[in-house]
Amino acid sequence: MFDKFNREMKQQSEGYYIPPSEKIIGVKSSCMFENYQKDIYDFAISKCKQFRNSIDVGANIGVMTLRMMNTFESVQSFEPMLDDYLKVNSKNNNIHSFGLGDSNQELTMQLAILNSGMTKIATRNKNNKDRIYNIEVKKLDSFKFTNVDFIKIDVEGYEWEVILGGKETIENNLPVLMIELHKDYKHKQRAIDYLKSLNYKMESFESDFVFWK
Repeated sequence: MFDKFNREMKQQSEGYYIPPSEKIIGVKSSCMFENYQKDIYDFAISKCKQFRNSIDVGANIGVMTLRMMNTFESVQSFEPMLDDYLKVNSKNNNIHSFGLGDSNQELTMQLAILNSGMTKIATRNKNNKDRIYNIEVKKLDSFKFTNVDFIKIDVEGYEWEVILGGKETIENNLPVLMIELHKDYKHKQRAIDYLKSLNYKMESFESDFVFWK
């Protein structure tokens, strides 16, 4: 099987498919499908009161989507770049092959070669021009999802924009949120302050945060 970038998919030891040059997700012992961030995920879902609908923003090759499919009644997975792997690994029927942000627009994304988890929104320059692709971005609120009990957001520095485009969804559903917020992320405190203004409680796991009511 080949992905949209004409790369032959590689099957890793657990039987899932990963990009041919991947060195981290599904390869390192701490980043396998079975155990990657499982302690954080388990803590997050322990705060869920119901297990109806969930949303995976930045679903990558499907590690969290697979886990969420075993926990929730439905999973809406958003992944603009590695959706070929997400489809074959998870077989989820609710895959959206575009990104989420604070407005409906077209942006460019940089494809990470050795660590697919580092694929991110980026502008084209002389060092990355061969790995930049146009993607469609939409607002989470435009989908009008209801009965949302859990949202995971991991989008390498675009988390605040996802939150801005999903405020209505968050405020109407008050889901448990699992969000990656690196210590040097410029909008980290904005995201935390916004959720605290909604009276969310918070627990941090280095660069990953869990918020719940």
